[in-house]
Amino acid sequence: GAGILHGERSPAVLSVHRSPTIQQVNISHCASDGISLVSPSLNLPLLDNRIEYNGGIGLSVLMLNGETRDADLSAFSPLRFARGLPYNTFGILDACDPGKQVIVEERILVYYRYENRPADCVKIFTSRYGVKTFGFRLLQLNLVNSTNQPWDPDSLTLYDGDIYNITSTVIAQIVSTTTGPAMENRLYRSKKPSLSLKIHSSGDDGSYGFIAEVITLPIAAIGFGRDIRHNISFSGFFHNRAGAVYYSSAGEINPILTMEWNQIVDNGAQLYGNFSTSEAAVALDVQNMDSLLFRNNLIRRNQGGLKIQSDSNGVPTALKAVIHNNVFADNNVTETVYLQGRRSSPYQEVTLYHNYVTRSNVRYKNVMLLDQVVANLTENHIFNLEMQRTAVEAGTNWWGYNTTTAIVGRIRDFRDLPELLQVRFEPYYLNNRTVLSGKCDPGWTQVGDTCYVYIGVPMNFSDAKEFCKKDNASLPYLMN
Repeated sequence: GAGILHGERSPAVLSVHRSPTIQQVNISHCASDGISLVSPSLNLPLLDNRIEYNGGIGLSVLMLNGETRDADLSAFSPLRFARGLPYNTFGILDACDPGKQVIVEERILVYYRYENRPADCVKIFTSRYGVKTFGFRLLQLNLVNSTNQPWDPDSLTLYDGDIYNITSTVIAQIVSTTTGPAMENRLYRSKKPSLSLKIHSSGDDGSYGFIAEVITLPIAAIGFGRDIRHNISFSGFFHNRAGAVYYSSAGEINPILTMEWNQIVDNGAQLYGNFSTSEAAVALDVQNMDSLLFRNNLIRRNQGGLKIQSDSNGVPTALKAVIHNNVFADNNVTETVYLQGRRSSPYQEVTLYHNYVTRSNVRYKNVMLLDQVVANLTENHIFNLEMQRTAVEAGTNWWGYNTTTAIVGRIRDFRDLPELLQVRFEPYYLNNRTVLSGKCDPGWTQVGDTCYVYIGVPMNFSDAKEFCKKDNASLPYLMN
């Protein structure tokens, strides 16, 4: 029943710059997010929790690690949205709070969220001993585009020195129409031991705003560890209106993420047609994340399924994701599995094997979409799908025939429509003996006279029995 603080929506559990151990916690019927973790710096165990019937996201994690280099261009791109960061957050400097001057020893995070009224705010950063210069790097940026309005456009302006000193000069002015990698990814430097920030904004929704790190140069802050792990497992996420899990990161290094043995059911709500209250049940917007393990999860009756958007600065920090032994059933509106690589797309690698996808009601999107990732799909069971469009290496498969002409007739690719990709199917098996188990289809195992497949996800007996019945199957009983 939490979720309101000083008249504003706020998570039931909010942690900033801390890594709490959250286990066996029940959070329900909150007006906002269930748990919101902002920039945890150590290992994060989130185990055996139940988060349900909340008005926001069940669990949101926002990583703001920044960078320990003073290179001119960042190793990451600023985030578009910063979910889970409420107004008046302790531990992060509000750019429009009453104080004007801030003394910085090494590093500080500053943020601004739009409100329903215009704002003009100033912050002046000075080093503790008056000898170090400053750097300014964006971690999240989403300004309102007001260039066609009669007033001045929304902007961030950086000054070298005290803004109230006539000798201070403008370092840069960032507006929505001039943003891009050259502006957003830069490290802005001052030449004087002070840096001024001026914000001009029109009123708008709280999803607009920015987050930035202000650092002293040369950089003395300790970097983020490479062996940090975040574990979200053995938990239940039910009936959360804005989705079950939202995980986003901005930094040169980010934690290893594991999600296993979770029940993710009935999250999001369909509004009309292809509009819903959540973009996916589990949405991951990550950069420079080395490893991701997503296994043995039940994703059922949600608005959308698993959505991963990944980017990296190079091979050492490229994503290696493994998605296996999951059940995706009865999901609606948006893609059930959405995997997208961004700026350095050839580096992102995803392995999907032994997943079960069934009864997806996705009328306006693709059920599974792989965009600019290196993918390996093996032993996945996909049923009742339409409009599936993937580019795959389809060699060493049995196609039901042992002649090339017959196999080509079963494949719809660039030979049928020029805009489709090529499907390479050679070499192919001449028979299906190597992939069969007796009379059973590939991937199934014959026990007695019956074909079985096991994909371990958390589900009670009645749900498992109903699930099998919907797929015209039966639930096996194990007896001594």
